[in-house]
Formats: sequence, structure tokens, C-alpha cells
Amino acid sequence: MVKFFDREVSLVKLQVITWLFVTILTFASYLQNADFGYALVFTVINMLSMLAVIYGNACFLLPALYFKGRRLTYLLATVLLLGTICFIRVELRSYFHELYVRGADQSTSFQVYASIMTSLIINYLFSFIFRLALDYFKVRKDQKQLKEYTSKVELDLLKAQVQPHFLFNTLNNIYYVAQRESPQTAKLIEKLANIMRYFVDEASKGLGKLPTDI
Repeated sequence: MVKFFDREVSLVKLQVITWLFVTILTFASYLQNADFGYALVFTVINMLSMLAVIYGNACFLLPALYFKGRRLTYLLATVLLLGTICFIRVELRSYFHELYVRGADQSTSFQVYASIMTSLIINYLFSFIFRLALDYFKVRKDQKQLKEYTSKVELDLLKAQVQPHFLFNTLNNIYYVAQRESPQTAKLIEKLANIMRYFVDEASKGLGKLPTDI
């Protein structure tokens, strides 16, 4: 959870808000130089590739390979991930460019691959920041849960101390009243108080034996 305009926002909601914002900006940038259909298609392609790189590395490759010491496998998997996504984007770009523009793309294959791979590498680098953010929020969540648990334990301990206090006070009051009316009853109450005091003060510590005068 994180504060957002004085409200608690979960990590999932924060991600949804962020990606919606990025999607709108991407769509608006395409819409400046192309029609609605072209802008929509290429926004979807770019966003899907961006999500695949960022989440693929941050949520799968890093924890499954890199963090487990499989560095070479991680490197090969990263190259395969970027290369596959780059190839798919180039093919989709060529197809939809001819469909919407009604003409072949004037850019060379090298220029197209270089441009798309550059953007994917930037997304890949951003995925490390994203992974740090995920770990940070996880630590914050664990700290909050630990704090709540600690507060609960402290409250339970306080209740355990307060409740016997009121109980013994009540028994003392009954004892003094019974002592005037029925001394025998007062003795029984005194023995009961001694037994309870033993279990509260001594038995919980594992010290001593049950008093012989109880």
C-alpha cells in the first residue's frame, strides 16, 4: 500500500494507473501523425511488447534465473526474449504499415530493427527499476504486517496483565465483605485467590511448586 492523494492505493491499482497513463500518452503521440486506427494498433503493439519485456524480466527471468545464480542461462534467456519480441514487432509493423499506409515502408530493415531493439533495451533497463519497486513495496507490506502483529501481541500482553489485576481486586473486596459475614467463606476465597495468583505469577514462568497452604 502507498499513499496517493491521502488515500491508500494498492500496488496493483498503482500499476494499472501507471500503465493507463503510459498507454494514453503513447496513443496521443501516434495520433498526432496518423489516423485513429493506425494509432490504436501501434499503441497496442508497443504496449504489449513493453509489458512483455518489463514483466518478463522483473517477474520471471530475474527471480527464476538471476537471483538463483544461473547468470549464463539468464543472459541467454534475456537475449532470446528481446530478440523474439523485436522480430514479432518488426513483422507486425511491416504488415500494419502496408495495411494502413498503403505502401511499403521506406525504412531499411537495419533501421527498423535498430530502432525497435533500442526501445526494447530501454524497457529492459526500466524493468530493473520496476523490480526494485516491487521489492520495496513487498518490504513495506511485510513491515506493516509485522507492526500490526507486534501491536496485537502487545495489546494481548496488556490485557493479560490488566485482567488478573481487576480479578484480584474483586476477590479482595469479596474477601473483606465475607470476613465480616462468614469467616469460613473468607478463608475459601483466600485459598482461591492464592491458587489463581500461583497460576498467573508462577506457573506461567515454570517456577516453584504449588503452595502447601492452598
